[in-house]
Amino acid sequence: MNARPCPTSLLLAGALGAAAAGEPAPYQVDARTFAAWQTVRQMDCARCHGSDWNGSVGPSILAYVRSQSKESFVRIVLEGNPAQGMPGYRGAPRVADEIDAIYGYFKGVAQGEISAGRLESPR
Repeated sequence: MNARPCPTSLLLAGALGAAAAGEPAPYQVDARTFAAWQTVRQMDCARCHGSDWNGSVGPSILAYVRSQSKESFVRIVLEGNPAQGMPGYRGAPRVADEIDAIYGYFKGVAQGEISAGRLESPR
Protein backbone atom coordinates (compact mmCIF):
# COMPACT_ATOMS: atom_id res chain seq x y z
CA MET A 1 0.00 0.00 0.00
CA ASN A 2 1.38 3.45 -0.94
CA ALA A 3 1.29 6.16 1.69
CA ARG A 4 0.29 9.61 0.52
CA PRO A 5 2.50 12.50 1.68
CA CYS A 6 0.83 14.93 4.01
CA PRO A 7 0.07 18.44 2.64
CA THR A 8 2.57 20.03 5.05
CA SER A 9 5.44 17.96 3.69
CA LEU A 10 4.41 18.90 0.15
CA LEU A 11 4.51 22.59 1.05
CA LEU A 12 7.88 22.18 2.73
CA ALA A 13 9.23 20.26 -0.26
CA GLY A 14 8.01 23.02 -2.59
CA ALA A 15 9.66 25.72 -0.50
CA LEU A 16 12.89 23.74 -0.29
CA GLY A 17 12.79 23.15 -4.03
CA ALA A 18 12.42 26.87 -4.71
CA ALA A 19 15.27 27.67 -2.31
CA ALA A 20 17.45 24.97 -3.87
CA ALA A 21 16.78 26.50 -7.30
CA GLY A 22 18.15 29.80 -6.00
CA GLU A 23 14.72 31.35 -5.81
CA PRO A 24 13.78 32.63 -2.37
CA ALA A 25 10.38 31.71 -1.04
CA PRO A 26 7.88 34.60 -1.20
CA TYR A 27 7.46 36.70 1.93
CA GLN A 28 3.83 36.96 3.08
CA VAL A 29 2.47 40.43 3.88
CA ASP A 30 -0.91 42.04 4.48
CA ALA A 31 -3.15 42.96 1.54
CA ARG A 32 -2.36 46.69 1.68
CA THR A 33 1.40 46.11 1.57
CA PHE A 34 0.99 43.55 -1.19
CA ALA A 35 -1.00 46.05 -3.28
CA ALA A 36 1.68 48.71 -2.71
CA TRP A 37 4.41 46.26 -3.77
CA GLN A 38 2.45 45.41 -6.91
CA THR A 39 2.14 49.12 -7.74
CA VAL A 40 5.88 49.68 -7.23
CA ARG A 41 6.61 46.76 -9.54
CA GLN A 42 4.06 47.94 -12.13
CA MET A 43 5.61 51.42 -12.13
CA ASP A 44 9.03 49.74 -12.51
CA CYS A 45 10.79 51.75 -9.80
CA ALA A 46 13.56 49.13 -9.89
CA ARG A 47 14.52 50.33 -13.35
CA CYS A 48 16.24 53.36 -11.78
CA HIS A 49 16.43 52.53 -8.07
CA GLY A 50 17.72 48.95 -8.33
CA SER A 51 15.98 45.64 -7.76
CA ASP A 52 16.77 45.81 -4.03
CA TRP A 53 15.90 49.53 -3.81
CA ASN A 54 19.51 50.40 -2.80
CA GLY A 55 20.07 52.57 -5.86
CA SER A 56 21.31 52.25 -9.40
CA VAL A 57 21.10 55.18 -11.81
CA GLY A 58 18.70 56.70 -9.29
CA PRO A 59 19.37 57.01 -5.56
CA SER A 60 18.57 54.44 -2.90
CA ILE A 61 14.92 54.57 -1.91
CA LEU A 62 15.80 52.75 1.32
CA ALA A 63 18.40 55.34 2.34
CA TYR A 64 15.89 58.06 1.48
CA VAL A 65 13.11 56.71 3.70
CA ARG A 66 15.62 56.17 6.52
CA SER A 67 16.78 59.77 6.43
CA GLN A 68 13.78 61.79 5.24
CA SER A 69 10.25 62.37 6.49
CA LYS A 70 7.18 60.66 5.12
CA GLU A 71 6.03 64.05 3.82
CA SER A 72 9.26 64.44 1.86
CA PHE A 73 8.86 60.94 0.38
CA VAL A 74 5.27 61.65 -0.64
CA ARG A 75 6.26 64.98 -2.21
CA ILE A 76 9.15 63.52 -4.24
CA VAL A 77 7.07 60.60 -5.51
CA LEU A 78 4.03 62.67 -6.43
CA GLU A 79 5.81 65.79 -7.72
CA GLY A 80 9.03 64.18 -8.90
CA ASN A 81 12.39 65.85 -9.38
CA PRO A 82 12.64 66.48 -13.13
CA ALA A 83 16.11 68.04 -12.87
CA GLN A 84 17.37 64.71 -11.53
CA GLY A 85 15.31 62.60 -13.94
CA MET A 86 12.62 61.58 -11.43
CA PRO A 87 9.12 61.83 -12.92
CA GLY A 88 6.17 62.79 -10.78
CA TYR A 89 3.45 60.21 -10.29
CA ARG A 90 0.58 62.43 -9.13
CA GLY A 91 -1.14 61.65 -12.45
CA ALA A 92 -0.90 57.90 -11.85
CA PRO A 93 -4.07 57.17 -9.84
CA ARG A 94 -2.80 53.88 -8.45
CA VAL A 95 0.34 55.55 -7.04
CA ALA A 96 -1.52 58.57 -5.70
CA ASP A 97 -4.21 56.40 -4.11
CA GLU A 98 -1.69 54.02 -2.49
CA ILE A 99 1.08 56.48 -1.56
CA ASP A 100 0.78 55.83 2.20
CA ALA A 101 1.03 52.07 1.69
CA ILE A 102 3.92 52.53 -0.76
CA TYR A 103 5.77 54.55 1.87
CA GLY A 104 4.95 51.86 4.45
CA TYR A 105 6.33 49.16 2.15
CA PHE A 106 9.62 50.97 1.60
CA LYS A 107 9.90 51.90 5.29
CA GLY A 108 9.33 48.25 6.23
CA VAL A 109 12.02 47.10 3.81
CA ALA A 110 14.40 49.81 5.04
CA GLN A 111 13.90 48.68 8.64
CA GLY A 112 14.29 45.00 7.77
CA GLU A 113 10.66 44.19 8.63
CA ILE A 114 9.73 43.28 5.03
CA SER A 115 11.75 41.35 2.47
CA ALA A 116 12.90 43.29 -0.59
CA GLY A 117 12.24 40.13 -2.64
CA ARG A 118 9.09 38.58 -3.97
CA LEU A 119 6.01 39.05 -1.80
CA GLU A 120 2.93 36.92 -1.39
CA SER A 121 -0.57 38.16 -0.66
CA PRO A 122 -2.36 36.96 2.43
CA ARG A 123 -4.65 33.99 1.96
